[in-house]
Parts: sequence; C-alpha cells; structure tokens
Amino acid sequence: MTKASTALHHILTTYPITPTQLTTALQIPTATFTAWLQGHIDPPADRLAALISTLHQLNPQAAEDVIQLYLEEASPPISPPTPLPPSDSLNIAALARLFNDTTNAYKYLFFLSLLDILRRHQFQITAPIPLQDLIIEMLANAWFPHTYFKLSFGSQDKIAQQLDALALVIEDPIIQFKDPDKTLLRQAIALAANQGFLTDWRYSSQAG
Repeated sequence: MTKASTALHHILTTYPITPTQLTTALQIPTATFTAWLQGHIDPPADRLAALISTLHQLNPQAAEDVIQLYLEEASPPISPPTPLPPSDSLNIAALARLFNDTTNAYKYLFFLSLLDILRRHQFQITAPIPLQDLIIEMLANAWFPHTYFKLSFGSQDKIAQQLDALALVIEDPIIQFKDPDKTLLRQAIALAANQGFLTDWRYSSQAG
C-alpha cells in the first residue's frame, strides 16, 4: 500500500467520512480517488494539501491522523552522515567546517542555493557567481518554508525579516507549485532587488 492508500483506508474505517464526501469536496473523479485508495498512484502535492484541508473541515482529528501517517511513512532510518568526496581543487575540510555551527539556517540556505545555481549551469561555471544572484536564490529557497509553513530560520537570522519586507507580486503558478525551478519567484525577488532593498540588506549583514 502507498502512503495515500494507507492514510485513506485509516480515515474511512475510523471516522464517519465517505468517499463521496471527499471526491465532491476535492472535485476529483471517483476513479482518481479509487486509484489513491487502491495504491495505484499517490495524490500530487496540491491535492494532498487540499485533502488535508478538507479533512480539517470534516474532522480535524482525521486530518491530524493523515499528517502523522505521512510523516511516519516518510521518515527514513537515521544513518551516519556521508563524508564529502575528496577534491584536488577544493579544500574539503574547510568546506565541512562551515557547518560546525548551524544555530541559524543561512549556511544551509547558502549551500543549497549555490548547488541550485550550479545545477542550472550544469556545473559549468566559467565566471564568479554574483553575490546578488546568490542572495536572490537564498530568498527564493526560503520563501515557501517561511510563507506557507512559518518555519523559523533562527533568532539571529535576517532572512525572514527580508522576506516579510518584500512587496512581492506572486503569480498563481508559484502558489500552485507549478514553478519548480523557481523562475517566476526569482524574477519577483529580482524586481524587488532593483528597487534597492537587497543592497541595504547586504551592507547591514556585513556590518553585523
């Protein structure tokens, strides 16, 4: 059984909730719901979010059960960290020491954003990466966790403050998770950068 089928079987047998209630509220064909229930496919992220929202309205405890079932199914066993591979052109020990003190999230966002930029260039970088490009990438990576999940990036971190200060015009594809490469989101943040707010953040960060 898939994560979806396990969760759906649980709520349908535990709570007075019917498949018709869910298919009507979610506006999906009965065949789609049946495929979820039988484990042929899992619902996409937007449908899963809608399912949980619907269950909150029908029975809040059922929604909590679904969330717990997904978390339990999705939690892999903890394994020792894999050491970074050796390199003749990079000081791996120095890179690893960057993550010795991670009480705030900016180091992880920095590294993740750097990898995202390298991936888009197919790891073929012939010139230095501009600082502003890296800042925009970090803010784009932080936008969903901060906006939708209210994730704290650390008491001393300025990322959440800068995201709150952005007057972003967000398009539907971003909200509906149809912007997987964050292209539209980066463009919206870059527009704010042209208005000068990122420059102020850069100088305040250096001063701190």
